[in-house]
Amino acid sequence: MDSGLVRIRNGFLAFAIGSIAGISPFLFMQLLPALLNPGLHLDPPNYAAIVLTGALVGVITAIIFAAQFEKR
Repeated sequence: MDSGLVRIRNGFLAFAIGSIAGISPFLFMQLLPALLNPGLHLDPPNYAAIVLTGALVGVITAIIFAAQFEKR
């Protein structure tokens, strides 16, 4: 595979892993109380903040780990 394609793939994979890691705490904070107490009224989450946090964590993760992705 071409070196450029490998770098793009590694950057995308690092971004995907980072964005999932950035979004998951927000989803669990909404999911777990609803499962433990179904009658509890919860405020709707701010989806824009969740997506923005996931994107920022994904970009930071891609910047840090994309170059070292194959080594790890």
